[in-house]
Amino acid sequence: MASYSIYLPSADSSDDQTTAFRLLRDGVSVLAIAVPPLWLAFHRLWIPLMLYLVAMLALVLVTKLTGNEFLAALSVLPGLYLFLEGQELRRGELERQGWRFGGVVEAANETEAELRFVNSGGSYISKALQKPRQAIASSIARKPMIATGIFPE
Repeated sequence: MASYSIYLPSADSSDDQTTAFRLLRDGVSVLAIAVPPLWLAFHRLWIPLMLYLVAMLALVLVTKLTGNEFLAALSVLPGLYLFLEGQELRRGELERQGWRFGGVVEAANETEAELRFVNSGGSYISKALQKPRQAIASSIARKPMIATGIFPE
């Protein structure tokens, strides 16, 4: 079974949270290593796409100027990064657009994950996740920690 992250519209949105949501599968992106520019463009990750193109252009120029063919093998590294962390880039983009993390659903496929979330009536959304991150961070920061021994109490 795979796990899917649930993203909900912003709190000020008038959409029903059990019908307007997005699912992102946790894990690697095989197409991101095969065709990184197309994968980035398909998911509308424009800034990472521009950075990828600049990195590839710089790598090609350095390879041509130095004549070192080993540097051409380094062109796999950006695709490898997208293979491993591509879904995290998508999560960051959703959060910048105002979507909120609402929980995790385990299912065999995306359709089953949608059904599990909708049939649960949104019970995957915990009250702690509905708080803004700043409020959570400030409440954690206010608690004084006294360390005695190895583990703080």
